[in-house]
Amino acid sequence: YLVSGDYDYYIRIAVRDTRDYERLLREKLYKIPGIRHSKSHFVLRVLKETSEPLE
Repeated sequence: YLVSGDYDYYIRIAVRDTRDYERLLREKLYKIPGIRHSKSHFVLRVLKETSEPLE
């Protein structure tokens, strides 16, 4: 996703564990020219999934 605000892009990924996540960063993401840093957030638990519009 291209987003507004403090970040240029939002990338949503799914990995098996933190080891795979670290490998993805080192072997893929950080090898892309122009990538200087990243910030990560992890989902601990899904509370509710919905595709209904907010009113």
